[in-house]
Amino acid sequence: MKKFTIVLLLLILACSAVFADSYYEKGDTMFSVNAGITYPGFLFFPNRTSGDKFVAGVSGTHMAIGGYASLSYQVFLNRSLALGGQIGYAFNNSQAGIIFATVPITGKLTFVPVQSSTFDLKFSFNGGVSVLRYNTNRFLSPFASITVNPTYYFNNSWGVGIEAGMWAWYESYPESSSNNKYEDTCLGAMVPITISLTYRH
Repeated sequence: MKKFTIVLLLLILACSAVFADSYYEKGDTMFSVNAGITYPGFLFFPNRTSGDKFVAGVSGTHMAIGGYASLSYQVFLNRSLALGGQIGYAFNNSQAGIIFATVPITGKLTFVPVQSSTFDLKFSFNGGVSVLRYNTNRFLSPFASITVNPTYYFNNSWGVGIEAGMWAWYESYPESSSNNKYEDTCLGAMVPITISLTYRH
C-alpha cells in the first residue's frame, strides 16, 4: 500500500510538472453529469453478537452490482480548488430481490493539481447526508465519499472522463430499538465507477 501511495504521488508530481500552467481562474464553473455502476464494498456491523460483523463484495453483502447517476455543480475558489454540491441516485438489488436505494445529497470540494486546455486530474471529497431505502424502510444517514476523475477535453468547454472512488454511510440504531435493530447498526461502503461528462466555463 505504501509503494502504491508513493507511486501515485510521484505520478501526480510528474503530471503537474508537464501541465504546469494553470487553466482555471477564480470564479470559473464546472457542471458534471455522471452515470455508471456501483460495486458493493463492505458492510460492518459493530453491535452484532452473532454472525459475521464484517462482510465484503457481492457474495458477502448479498447485493448485486448496481447503477448510479448524479449531477454536480462547482465554482472555483482559486486556481486549483472548487466548491459546490452534488445530488445522485444509486440502486443495488439484494439477493432477496429487494432494491437498496441511495440518494446522496452532498457538498463537494475538488482539488485539481493537474490542469490544461485538454486534460485535468481532479480529486474530490463529498460530505453530507443520504436517504437510504430498503424495502419499505427509509433512513437518513451521514454520507462521505472520495473520488478521482481524469478528464479529457475535446474542446475548451466539454470533456469526458472516468470517475472512481469509495462512498461510505452510517446507519445507526439506539440500544433500545425494537426487533433487535440495534444489531443492524452498520457502516457501509460502495465503489462507484462512472463515466463523467463535464462542461466548464
